Amino acid sequence: ICGENAGIFRMANIFSYEYAPQAPRKTFLGQLLRSLKREGKIFFDMAPACRRDFLPVEICARLLAARAADRTAGTYNLGSGFGLACGDLAGWIMEGFGGGELVCTDMDISDEFFLNMDHWRSRFDLEVDSTMLKAYCVELGRRLECERS
Repeated sequence: ICGENAGIFRMANIFSYEYAPQAPRKTFLGQLLRSLKREGKIFFDMAPACRRDFLPVEICARLLAARAADRTAGTYNLGSGFGLACGDLAGWIMEGFGGGELVCTDMDISDEFFLNMDHWRSRFDLEVDSTMLKAYCVELGRRLECERS
């Protein structure tokens, strides 16, 4: 039914600027940005060392477009390919925001994951590293700081 060019994707945490004061987003980033803007705090129910695979939505869109242009059927993981400590992500956003506090209610490390991107890299480019993710997160914080409410 899907045809010979079908692609199946297992996605990482795809994220972007998700601050919406009038209609708060229930996503990880939506809640993180909202609480930082309103309370000056980011609340975690996990240890800051908990690692997850994060990929900015703009990069995800480019990668999906590259796959669509290739038209070769397959199953692909789609993420950065490495685990980023959630506390680092929060810290980088607070850096761009100009401050804030990380409050952890639970120090358990659970639900860690990152995707093996070897199959993807064998066919397509993937230029994602922690330096790029840091710059992206710092910019999210700067944008949030400029937001009126």
